[in-house]
Amino acid sequence: MAEARSANREGRGLALVALVVSLAWLAYALLDGLTTIGRHFVPLALLRFALLGALATFARVSGAGQKRLGRAGLVVAVVGAAFNMVGAVGSVVMDGWTFDPFGAGGEARTGSELWYAFVIGLSALVFAIGTALVGIAGRPIGWLRISAILAGVLYVVGIPLGAPGHYVWIAPWIALAAGLVTGAEERTE
Repeated sequence: MAEARSANREGRGLALVALVVSLAWLAYALLDGLTTIGRHFVPLALLRFALLGALATFARVSGAGQKRLGRAGLVVAVVGAAFNMVGAVGSVVMDGWTFDPFGAGGEARTGSELWYAFVIGLSALVFAIGTALVGIAGRPIGWLRISAILAGVLYVVGIPLGAPGHYVWIAPWIALAAGLVTGAEERTE
């Protein structure tokens, strides 16, 4: 029993980190404006790593981590987050903190020169798919499962919205992390 409580505290700690980083990223994005430059790619990549903590916690408390689909989803999300960081760092190394690969300067360059933009886009989709798979694999524990699924699905829905789509995408993550921190899964069983 003490072991289970310790695991719950540890999981809540990861969810708390995800919640705090999500809120910090939201404040940063709202204050600085969200654009497609290196200065914003790197914080988004770091955010995805923090969100992995909430996703892993959800997988544990929902039982998704015990199912093949949930474990596969976690692996897919980790790979997506890792490659997203590779793309983000690549954008800064190749073109600095302020270059916009989707702006006028980027249009004059070839795809191979902007490899990192493709890596960032594809890895963000991979992360979203992994997140949705974990949400689907989890047992229904109230609104937390819906938040996990939406955290994956809304990224894809938000793509046509551009920068505002990221604000839509972060909302279910904040709800999921807050629910895990407050122990919502225990109240819904």
